[in-house]
Amino acid sequence: MSTEEILSGFYRDDKLIPVITLVIYYGQEEWTHPLKLSELFKDTLFKDFADDMPMYLLDVRHMTKEKLDAYSPLLKAFFVILVYEGTSELDNFIRQNAKNFSNLPAPTIDALIEITHSKELERFKKEYRTPEGGVNVCYGIQTYGNQREMIGTIHTLQRHGFSVAETVKDIMTEYRLKEQDAEKVVKENWREAVSASETK
Repeated sequence: MSTEEILSGFYRDDKLIPVITLVIYYGQEEWTHPLKLSELFKDTLFKDFADDMPMYLLDVRHMTKEKLDAYSPLLKAFFVILVYEGTSELDNFIRQNAKNFSNLPAPTIDALIEITHSKELERFKKEYRTPEGGVNVCYGIQTYGNQREMIGTIHTLQRHGFSVAETVKDIMTEYRLKEQDAEKVVKENWREAVSASETK
């Protein structure tokens, strides 16, 4: 060891761990900000002599299918929910990849709720917990989709002049519900259907 090595504490064979800047961006709008330090420099004679630092961007909501496929099943599930949030493509993707969404860890759901402020995900977390402590998003999407479809049917029947009793019978037949269950869901959504039709 040389005197310089002893004094500095950095030896000839020591190596540094590189440091990079990675930004994970969840915004709805596409990223239009600088991607390297030099893009923030003022236009001076010394600009070309300054050290530059690149910034690596992960623009989550604008990822292509090919980029999504590069990630592990858990990360891909996380990103897919953000990419397709609020679209029918999300429901379809989750159904087609049920295994990856049948037991998402609770911290993953918490992060998604924090980013999206989704009431649906909050409901799934409460109602569709798995024995392992995760959340069955696939079952939640399927169940919630059926409920939305059922409510839409109730609204349609009411707009066409069906009575509550007639609507109950139709819901029983179409969704294979017991009479008391069909009556409950119809009555819960009947006034909402009236309000919806009156606003048109």
